[in-house]
Amino acid sequence: MTAPDPLSAIRTPVRTLGGILILLGAVLLLFLGAMVYLVISAPQDVAIVQFVLEHVRAGDSAIYGHMTDPQTGQKIDLQLNWSESVRTISFLFLGIAILGILAGIAKTMIAGGIGLIGLVTGGKERK
Repeated sequence: MTAPDPLSAIRTPVRTLGGILILLGAVLLLFLGAMVYLVISAPQDVAIVQFVLEHVRAGDSAIYGHMTDPQTGQKIDLQLNWSESVRTISFLFLGIAILGILAGIAKTMIAGGIGLIGLVTGGKERK
């Protein structure tokens, strides 16, 4: 007489969860790919790009404030404005960082789904 399999009751739900994680990760990657394509081909059609371009213009203040000269006690206004090139580089860097974070999340979702399926199906051990 063989012993009952303790994992038999949870195999199907865990396998389903793994499949859902893989599917969601793939959908997220497809969405990111479509978004990158849209930003490159027609940036005016992307809502977040429109929002950023409307609210941050070249010449707007990036850093501003007041400081007091310690020798004379006179208040000095401090203002650093965005130039077109600094604005472009800043948003390009920010966009690449966000894209990398979302791609990492999708990669983790897919790896987690594969791991769950491998766990319950007795997949090969990794070396």
